[in-house]
Amino acid sequence: MDTGTRAALIAAPLEWLEAERLALVAVVVQAAGLGLGEVAWRITAAASVLFDTRNYPDDCRVCARAALAACEARGDRRGTAAMLHELGRAAADPQGETLALGGLAQIALERGAHTDALALAEEAVRLGAGNARGLAQALHRLGQAHLARGAHAAAGEVFTRVVELVRAKADRVGLVYATLGLGESLLGSGEVDRAARTLTGALAEVARIRNPLVDGRVHLALAEARHRQGRTAEAAAQPDAAQEAFSRIGARGWLVRTEAARSRLEEEAEAEARAAGESGVRAAPADPR
Repeated sequence: MDTGTRAALIAAPLEWLEAERLALVAVVVQAAGLGLGEVAWRITAAASVLFDTRNYPDDCRVCARAALAACEARGDRRGTAAMLHELGRAAADPQGETLALGGLAQIALERGAHTDALALAEEAVRLGAGNARGLAQALHRLGQAHLARGAHAAAGEVFTRVVELVRAKADRVGLVYATLGLGESLLGSGEVDRAARTLTGALAEVARIRNPLVDGRVHLALAEARHRQGRTAEAAAQPDAAQEAFSRIGARGWLVRTEAARSRLEEEAEAEARAAGESGVRAAPADPR
């Protein structure tokens, strides 16, 4: 492609998409029929701006359904999620789209695509404004995305909003997750004492909902908080409690993290003990004999 053509397409992409609309739909359907699910869903996702702005919901449905079938046949979970999202948009279902975007944001977080997760979560928040539960879930994803990017102050502001929303709905499970996120945000910002108080509050709520996954996660975060406070014995007890919780549901990934946290705490405690011993030896007065 020559430079002039490329520049023209970049300057007015919608005009090119409009001109090639029928060809794009045909290519998506053909690619899906050949089992090229990733090609089909990526073209559909790229063309979604045309389908939305120029009001072609039927074309969107044709492409998304064809790509969805191909992705499902190949076990392409990301493509499947993306096309389910497109079908939700075509159906003009803001609540469903909010949930789909939140799910895509979670997938992006798990893949380490933190910038993508942030953009998806922000869009979910925009669409979820009319539904308190959907908004709380979307905000939680947004808080997680900020945490993953190291934006602890922004994460703290978001999780504070989530706490307010879930308290108003008497959502105990949501409250524990939101409080955990707030505690992790405070810890990341260096507000260790506030983080410890927040996480202790989350731990008290966990006992009322019987959720082993969040139970273990709160214990892990509290281990870090207690360690930074210098409360070594309390910090050392937290990984054991986390391991017990994660073992109940076979959460292997979290069990690995727990063991890593335990090893790190033990190593740091040993290093601190050695440093204290060496300091004591240097400070001891010399024997006059």
